[in-house]
Amino acid sequence: MVASLSDVNTASVSAYGWTQFVLTLNCGDAAAATQVRIRFDKKRVLEREVTASEAGLVAERTTYEDLSGAFN
Repeated sequence: MVASLSDVNTASVSAYGWTQFVLTLNCGDAAAATQVRIRFDKKRVLEREVTASEAGLVAERTTYEDLSGAFN
């Protein structure tokens, strides 16, 4: 995640439905430009998506599962 979050140019937070939010980071410039979207709720991060801005294609997508009850 660290490499995709380098050289942040702009950041914004928007609502995603009633209980979730999306943090959008526009990073880099020219051919190295990426957009990172991190979807979260009040408890945890749900998904991270990295898009290559020039091509407009999703380069990485990570979905985080709730494993808090897995070790009880």
